[in-house]
Amino acid sequence: MKRSFWDHFDNNIMEYPRSWWRKAWGWRPLYWLRSHTFTRYHIVDCRNDYYDPYPYKWGWYDRCAIILLANFNILVEYMEREHPGDIIAWDSTPEHSAAWKEINELYEWWKRGRKAEHIACSELLDGVDMSWEKMWKPDPENSAMYQFQKPQDDEKTKWDAYSAESDRLDAKDQEMLHRLIEVRMNLWT
Repeated sequence: MKRSFWDHFDNNIMEYPRSWWRKAWGWRPLYWLRSHTFTRYHIVDCRNDYYDPYPYKWGWYDRCAIILLANFNILVEYMEREHPGDIIAWDSTPEHSAAWKEINELYEWWKRGRKAEHIACSELLDGVDMSWEKMWKPDPENSAMYQFQKPQDDEKTKWDAYSAESDRLDAKDQEMLHRLIEVRMNLWT
């Protein structure tokens, strides 16, 4: 049996005036206004210009990088805005204490260690000509496409060292993201 709106209305005649008033004029619109203008709890800020060697400020960014930035920026926001070390007894159980140690290690790595590692990796390319003309050659099969050309001779060893270190840092980013996901249930106040 299909019910119409009027069947529902007749069964809930006393509830409608209260619920409509609450939705239209109660606290909900004020909370919506506050949440969308001032506090913006539903927005994850992915900008990281002060602790990343390749800062993201705005615009398009690949989703694989956004996942890393969003998760660690949530951790930074948790540590800097909620101050969990001041309000939670992290030494109550050994598991809780281990989680707090892990959270602090991840926070310190993201704020300080990661930037230093990536800067050191970038310095491996000092002296390598990274100009567009040198690194990209026209594709002989398709004139609209370009092919990446690895540096030659002396620059090749620097490029290979940079590639190996860059791959290691990508693997470390992945490992740290996994570690953050493991402790995510402890990120509450």
